[in-house]
Amino acid sequence: MQAVKEASRMTSNNTGDGSQWAAQLKELRADLGVSKAFQPFDSLERVIVGLQVTPRVKGILNWVVATKLKEAQLGVADRPGKVSRAFVLGCIDKTFIDVSQNPCRKAYTPRHGTNHTMTTVTQLVHLGAMRVVLPAEQFYFQGHNPGRVQFPDVSNKTLRELAGEGMFLGSLGTLVWALHLLGAFNVEDHGDAR
Repeated sequence: MQAVKEASRMTSNNTGDGSQWAAQLKELRADLGVSKAFQPFDSLERVIVGLQVTPRVKGILNWVVATKLKEAQLGVADRPGKVSRAFVLGCIDKTFIDVSQNPCRKAYTPRHGTNHTMTTVTQLVHLGAMRVVLPAEQFYFQGHNPGRVQFPDVSNKTLRELAGEGMFLGSLGTLVWALHLLGAFNVEDHGDAR
């Protein structure tokens, strides 16, 4: 519930120029304790294959890398020259970011390692591989077998939308089992009120 309130509060922050994302990033960076000048992703001088880097995407990338550095207890003093490139790459090597989401949603791999739900517009970036995750790979994340899944001649946009409509098969099984254990599928009705 706290996350919903925070997202609502941050969504209402608008800079007046129509860029809610800029206001959100400004607030998130302030909460993190880093200035606008601290651009740790830019300092890596890396290109992400398959990604069109707009000012919004660049801002999200820099904020997520700064967040990962703070989690590692380094880089929070706003001294990008004091952290080695190898250390920064080590901090982000298992990080996925959904750059299609507003920053206030914090749609990146958190410390515990469980990624957020994919949507029909999800555009995942894997910082360890420095590339965009292909829509077909999004199906594999959900538990589909790469050897059995065949994709017809459809666009990547359509595949991305289809992957966003799905869910991780293991989660679905866990949910159905939990409902069974709770008696949700009990069809016996004795007519007595409990």
